[in-house]
Amino acid sequence: MKWSVLLLCMLACYTPYAQDATNTLLQQLHVSKNDSARVALYRKISEHYMYTRPDSSTWYAREGLVLSRKTRQRKGEASLLCQIGQINQIHGNLNLSRKYLLEALDLSRDIHFPQGIGAACSGLGVIEGKSGNLGEATRYFFEALKMAEQSNNTGGIIETNIKLGLINEMNENLDKALYYYARAEKLNKTQPVSSSSFTLMNNIGIVYARKGDIQTALEYFEKGIAQSDTPRFAGIHLNLLGNAGNAFEKLGNKAKALEYHKRMLTKAQVINMPEEEARALINLATVLRKDSSVKSIQYLNTALGIAQRLNLKELQSLIFKSLSEIYKQQQQYESALAALEQHHRVEDSLFNLTRTREIATLEASYELEESRNRIQKLELDNQQRTFERNIGGIIAISILVILIILAVYFIKIRRLNKQLKESNQVKDKLFSIIGHDLSGPVAGSTNLLSLMNQGDFSPEEQKQMLAELHKQSELTAGVLNSLLNWGKTQLQGVSVHSVAFAPAGIVQKNMQVLQPMANNKQIAISTNIAASIRVMADQDHFDFIIRNLVSNAIKFTHNMGAIHIAADAEKQQGFVLFSVQDNGTGISQEVRAQLFNINPKRSYGTKGEKGTGLGLMLCREFVEANNGRIWLESTEGTGTTFYFTLPATPSV
Repeated sequence: MKWSVLLLCMLACYTPYAQDATNTLLQQLHVSKNDSARVALYRKISEHYMYTRPDSSTWYAREGLVLSRKTRQRKGEASLLCQIGQINQIHGNLNLSRKYLLEALDLSRDIHFPQGIGAACSGLGVIEGKSGNLGEATRYFFEALKMAEQSNNTGGIIETNIKLGLINEMNENLDKALYYYARAEKLNKTQPVSSSSFTLMNNIGIVYARKGDIQTALEYFEKGIAQSDTPRFAGIHLNLLGNAGNAFEKLGNKAKALEYHKRMLTKAQVINMPEEEARALINLATVLRKDSSVKSIQYLNTALGIAQRLNLKELQSLIFKSLSEIYKQQQQYESALAALEQHHRVEDSLFNLTRTREIATLEASYELEESRNRIQKLELDNQQRTFERNIGGIIAISILVILIILAVYFIKIRRLNKQLKESNQVKDKLFSIIGHDLSGPVAGSTNLLSLMNQGDFSPEEQKQMLAELHKQSELTAGVLNSLLNWGKTQLQGVSVHSVAFAPAGIVQKNMQVLQPMANNKQIAISTNIAASIRVMADQDHFDFIIRNLVSNAIKFTHNMGAIHIAADAEKQQGFVLFSVQDNGTGISQEVRAQLFNINPKRSYGTKGEKGTGLGLMLCREFVEANNGRIWLESTEGTGTTFYFTLPATPSV
């Protein structure tokens, strides 16, 4: 169940008005001669139309911006820049929104305007959150909170605590999210009813739902729906409708779920909020996926058109994944595979563009070198023919000697070209993996360090950030270690230090290391390796092989699955037969055929886990270097068993 979060679209300076109040403001604007008062009136009228009439909202904000610049009202100019940025943010124009908010932030810092800095940072945090940059979003929100506290802006403090709660919720830190929501709720009790009140109802309800208390969550959602059904609270009202529909679906009441999602769709269309319209369509498709898969696909395709128009990558990825699941349910496996490939393509689009350019550059360089070699060869052949034509048969023996020399020379060139090609393949693979698998953890570490350097955090928050930094560092070190090991084996060969050892202890040690990873998916791991079994091989190689095979088994095994590790000293004479068996997704015949190649296709685990493809290649090289062999047996949808042998210790 995917709960519809407010997704950071609450605005720190959003204070809407009823229609009667707006008419009053319009009358005041018509008669007012004071420039400062007119700038404030333009901003307030724009705020009222922000959700329901974005064109009118933008027009009034721009008129106020022109007047503020003409009369050099710098604070008014900063506030109206924020206003235009927030209007574009609400209606899906994130790039334009970022432009205005960054301009507002620069101006507010220049004039030392804390409220302007807080509003701009809050809006930029929203954009980064929607783009999936949670670390950058958190940095902006903490700066917004600092500004709100400095200016005693209670409303700003409430809004920022709500957003910090949501960021932690998106990071699965539910207890931390409740901590920030509780701070916001405590302050909100002293304030008039506002959008913050309903945002808190929505987000607290979501936390209860994610903790499994659906009935309590539904009470929060319905209470918020009943009180927020007015134009001034349109955005949060839509989210409450969607979440109530999700709650009814979770409780098995599909009729109620459809009713709430259709209400959300209708209201989103009326007030022109295309992102929320797309989310309502996704919710409807989710409810109908089993009873009416055709209608469900229609809803998803409509939502996909909206998401592509707004360039919302997160929504596109979610829609393609949902389409894949429905096609699979219909047994339309080709369509399911195509949708799943689109899902992965959206996630990796930016990386793929960079990687394609890098590979194209490498290929162009290689082709240029090959062209030069061909030209050189043609020139040598031409010289040879000219020499033969002029000297003739008198110096036939000399020609023969020259031909022999040329042959040796060409053989050397061919050997060097082969070595260069192999070296380029190693380099291409390393560049590709470094760019993809190291960029994520390194960027995460950099963002955390930047955040720690700029923020003033409590010991608890520092401890949490250090733990996350340690996790990212370990991930980076692990990938880098695999890259270095593989590169070394390709360039220098595998060095083997054989000793007699009992594999049971090494297997047990690796089970302890990998148990947390298995626990996250509730996978049971069992072993059957007698303590008396001993092998003659490199201990470090065996340690790597077991750790990699079991780690892969965990990645490709569904929740509540099982993995079994065994060793048999009887089936293979003179060798010990090891096996790692899982009941996961299995491997297709096409993938099996190239599983140990230098450029294997990238695969994804049951929770979207990615691998570099280096692990199995290293396993094969280590096994073969220790005089063993490795193979697998697999059935799609049933599971996979990897086998490998190592020499048994000779009997004394």
